[in-house]
Amino acid sequence: MSIEYSASAWHPSQSRRFMIAGDDSDLAVIQLMLSALPQRAHGQVFIEYSPEHSEPVVLHGPTRVSVHWIPTRDDAHGEALAQAIDLWRSEFLTAPDFDDPSEFKVWIGCASCPIVAELNRQIESQIQPL
Repeated sequence: MSIEYSASAWHPSQSRRFMIAGDDSDLAVIQLMLSALPQRAHGQVFIEYSPEHSEPVVLHGPTRVSVHWIPTRDDAHGEALAQAIDLWRSEFLTAPDFDDPSEFKVWIGCASCPIVAELNRQIESQIQPL
């Protein structure tokens, strides 16, 4: 697995499984990444948005990649996104059959949110090769 910090470093062709997460400010980047995914890709996209300022839009990508729109809770920017990322991590990175980190590619945006940045660091340390 690799953690990507910029969309310019996004090269999805070597992986099969993906997780992309960000907020509505990352929307253009997320759409570009989705359009670059191979059709065989599996994965999840989590986008936190402020219902007062934006609304979910249709994003196009492979049929096995699901997009989840998560409303921001009570001005707590990033907390709902961090919870979704953490749930994804607990499901996929701690599964008994998790033995090949190269299968995954992860991109986490929402860089201005400290809780998301910390979770990004935790995931990065979790997937470091031994």
